[in-house]
Amino acid sequence: MLAVLRFFFVFALVFLLLEPEIQFFQTKKQKPVFLILQDNSSSVTMNADSLYYKNEYLQSLNDFRETLSGKFDVRTILFGDSVREQSIPDFSDCITDMSALADAVELRFNSDEVGGVLLASDGLYNKGFSPLSRLGNLPYPFYTLALGDTTQQRDVLISEVRYNKLAFLNNRFPVRVYYEAWDAKNETLHFKVEKQGKVLYSKKITVKESPQRAVLDFELDADVSGLQIYTLKFKALDGELVVQNNEQSIVVNVIDNQQEILLLAQAPHPDLAAIRRALETNLNFSVKLVMADQLMPKLDDADLVVLHDLPSSMYPMSAFFNDVRNRKIPTFFIFGKQTSFNSFNQLAYPLQVKLKNGSFDNAQPALSNDFGRFEMPVDLVNIQEFLPPLSVPFADFKISNVHEILLTQKISGVNTDKPLLAFTSNENVKSAFLCGSGIWQWRMTDYRLNGSHLAFDEFVNRIIQFLVSKQNAKRFNVRSLQFFTENDNIEFEAELYNETWELINIPEVILTLKDSTGNTTEYNFKQGLKSYRLNIGSLPAGYYEWTAKTKWQTTAYDESGVFVVKDLPLEFMKTCANHKLLSMIAVRSDGKLVFPQQLPELSEEILSLDFSKPRIIEQHEQSDLIHLKWIFFILLFWIALEWFLRKFLGTY
Repeated sequence: MLAVLRFFFVFALVFLLLEPEIQFFQTKKQKPVFLILQDNSSSVTMNADSLYYKNEYLQSLNDFRETLSGKFDVRTILFGDSVREQSIPDFSDCITDMSALADAVELRFNSDEVGGVLLASDGLYNKGFSPLSRLGNLPYPFYTLALGDTTQQRDVLISEVRYNKLAFLNNRFPVRVYYEAWDAKNETLHFKVEKQGKVLYSKKITVKESPQRAVLDFELDADVSGLQIYTLKFKALDGELVVQNNEQSIVVNVIDNQQEILLLAQAPHPDLAAIRRALETNLNFSVKLVMADQLMPKLDDADLVVLHDLPSSMYPMSAFFNDVRNRKIPTFFIFGKQTSFNSFNQLAYPLQVKLKNGSFDNAQPALSNDFGRFEMPVDLVNIQEFLPPLSVPFADFKISNVHEILLTQKISGVNTDKPLLAFTSNENVKSAFLCGSGIWQWRMTDYRLNGSHLAFDEFVNRIIQFLVSKQNAKRFNVRSLQFFTENDNIEFEAELYNETWELINIPEVILTLKDSTGNTTEYNFKQGLKSYRLNIGSLPAGYYEWTAKTKWQTTAYDESGVFVVKDLPLEFMKTCANHKLLSMIAVRSDGKLVFPQQLPELSEEILSLDFSKPRIIEQHEQSDLIHLKWIFFILLFWIALEWFLRKFLGTY
């Protein structure tokens, strides 16, 4: 008997060492998910029933949620500025983006998990595209809860203001105001423009029809340099409920002069048009395009020279380049098939190009992680793998002196260390080298994939702005935009140079921000690769002054500036609810449109439908037999029994 016990014990151990597996099947019930998509934008409460939506409506919505929770896993998602899972709305978002809802829902939940959706909204959106095509095609019913008021209230509003964000000192700049007047026929509107409490322009307008949509054109004087804030406003009508849309503020940067950009080329090329159009979006730049066979312009006013396919064998232009160097004018070279690299190398720039056989490669851009002077626009980085290749020379590239590479060449899918876009500095004069032509295709790709040229244009402007900035003026530089909206993140970039003009980010940099009321807040910059970055998030509308300070060794540095945060009155532009859109979404998805008072009846209807039944889920698990604890205790008992019997019987 003892031998049998020992045999089976050894057999069990050997069998377990073979790692046999066992399968488990488990069936359980899971509640379907019911989604409540709640509009959290401020337009919901811009009507006479605002108190209802902040009190009784929230209680009704909570009762609806509690009723369904017996059979559903009820999840509440708020949308407006962003899409987030949160139970209680406060109707404070200043943007409504309904088009992002479908992607957010599909990302969070599988289609077979969701039993139904309640979309509670006023049907108004002011960002993105119409939600009808996306929400209406999701594979579950949408019950739309109609909020807001479809009655057009008595109102006068400024729907849009068009103006140049940059003007020149002692000039006049045009302003065009688009306005609407509702339920105000035969009344007189009072319009005025103020700056620091002083009225600069005023006009009385008689309303001839209702609604009246019209345009008001006028000009203002740019008599003070710097950032100027102008407030455009209509006097409120008697009995007007929403007055926040009666006024808008515009910010104009009044400058003394423009920076002159000379665009010099071997011959006409699509690259020239792409670069010129990008630079013309920035009124701070004045662009002059000249062909090499034309009379060379004077360089007295040039702040930067952009050279496309130059120098060439036909136009070596040695005297011109000597003049550029003597004047210490920054340069931006764009290489092409007509570029004479022998002539270029003789100019003794920090970059030298040695051709191998005179042929050209196709190179896509690869973003370098070591570049810290400025960032490529995010929308361009996101599509860099789709950007068409540039035509680059098949050559060896050698860079001396101080240099940084933003883009390297990716040839036939392989990243190389050859520069595609490089920057150098020689005697504190900056130069840039785009080692290929065909960048015009990037602008077209930006429009095709992003719907605009904004990312490409911003990329070109950042390159030019970096080149024309005066590096030798200061060792400590801080950069930021001057215009933001309430929904934007306020970001800063800072650079600190040591005595040999090398970038360092060792000492702490502190920024002090002062708002228009005199309150101050301090922020610490974060060290980046070679520079500093700061993101302080969004701020309320207003005028802000900032001062950044640091200390390196025994020297203290500081930099100051201003920026303006504009209010974002999008939610006030439309106050009449769009229940038609909600009805169309419901019909397309086999749902129905209801009103807040019908929530109790809707909950009973939903609970009676088939999709309220729990899902039967069969779980399949597979595990090694040796991992089961009860087998261990059986074997332990087995061997203990064998040992006890042996001792008891006195056998060995």
